[in-house]
Amino acid sequence: YGGTFLNSIYVWNSKVYTGEKKTFDISKSPFEIKPHDNWVSCMLAYKGLVYFAIRKLIFIYDPKNNFQVVGYLECPSDVANMCAKHGRLWACSRDSSIRIFDLKTKQCLKSHDSIKAQKIISVGKTQILTGGYDHVIKSFDSQTLEYKRTWKERHSDEITCMLWTGSELWVGSLDKSVTIWH
Repeated sequence: YGGTFLNSIYVWNSKVYTGEKKTFDISKSPFEIKPHDNWVSCMLAYKGLVYFAIRKLIFIYDPKNNFQVVGYLECPSDVANMCAKHGRLWACSRDSSIRIFDLKTKQCLKSHDSIKAQKIISVGKTQILTGGYDHVIKSFDSQTLEYKRTWKERHSDEITCMLWTGSELWVGSLDKSVTIWH
């Protein structure tokens, strides 16, 4: 799935590489969204639904039902990144906080403030990792929702991306380096 400006989602067929434009009506949202605010900052596919963030709102769409809205989640600040595990959505906001939502009830279960996270990924069976402005990776337990530890600092600038290969964690930074954790 891909996102673009002007209230559109493009769905690509991976075999043909053609796009079918899907338009969603944000005016049906219970939130006020101004025309200059309606751009998608990040997306996530999880258990057959598509989650995408516009500013501080996370819209939940069902692609099998003509992209009908099936729910909304709200964060305190613009959403930077998100991941999902165990029926919970973890969202990093630009104010350096993390919100953890129960996807069945759409309720916020827990918040972690001042984490300085801008990137978040799910690793292994029960681990959520964050990286961001403070140059370090922080680990959380995806079942208890609790902070576990801060990994040893390996970067001198902001963490910009993280990739889990199944056995290694690759971390990129504004310091122009990539660290590979085994």
